Amino acid sequence: MGNPEKQLAAKITENYLSHHKEFIIYPFRSGNGICGSSDKKVQAIFQLKIREKQTSDKVELSAIGKVLKCSKGEVLWEALAENSYSKNTEENQSLINTYTQLYGKEIASKVNPYFFCFKVF
Repeated sequence: MGNPEKQLAAKITENYLSHHKEFIIYPFRSGNGICGSSDKKVQAIFQLKIREKQTSDKVELSAIGKVLKCSKGEVLWEALAENSYSKNTEENQSLINTYTQLYGKEIASKVNPYFFCFKVF
């Protein structure tokens, strides 16, 4: 995965969690410990590990999402999402436009697969 894909995955997940779940999202600041040097209000972090394989017309995704407690590093929640998605750019045009403006046209065919896969979290 290249940098645009990593940024796309992070932003889609952040937006979905902050709008559809009961989480307040704070920026992660690197540092020692599970939660780095993030704000003291941060109680847990969400980690996302993604494997991606592409064919000419599909994106195969496997993603593991975890919520880790800052104080002890224990896993509070974990989920696996995997599926194969069409590279169709006909649906969700406004969503695709939003993310291609941020991360470039080369990620257009990955917006829908990432969005649909990460909704599990």
